[in-house]
Amino acid sequence: MAENHFLEAVLDNRTSEELLPGSSHLAWGKFVNVPIAIRPSESASAFKASGASGSATGTEGFTQFSIGNTGETFTIAWDIPYTGDNTFRESASGGFLLARGSTPTHDNGCKITYTLTRV
Repeated sequence: MAENHFLEAVLDNRTSEELLPGSSHLAWGKFVNVPIAIRPSESASAFKASGASGSATGTEGFTQFSIGNTGETFTIAWDIPYTGDNTFRESASGGFLLARGSTPTHDNGCKITYTLTRV
C-alpha cells in the first residue's frame, strides 16, 4: 500500500530560533501532516508525507524552513519510491548545520530525526 511508503521528519531544534515552514513541493504523494513551526530548543514531528492511498506510488518532494529572522534557511528533500532505494538530501545555509540521523535505504516507512545546530 502506498500510504506505507512515508517520511516522518522529526526536527530537533538546538538553536534559539523558531523554525518556520516555507515552500514545499511534492512530485509524488501527499502530506499526511503539513509542515509546522518548531519552537527554539524543541524536538517535534515537523511533517509527514506518504504515497497516495490506492495507488502504486511512494513520495518525493522537499520542504524548506526559515530559521527565525536570521534570513537563513534549511531544506529537507526525499525520494521514497514504491519500489527501489530511498534517497535523502538536506542542506542549511549560513552558520547552521542540519544533520540527519540514521537512514534506512530500502524500507517502506522512514521516521528520521534531523538536528539543527548553529556552527
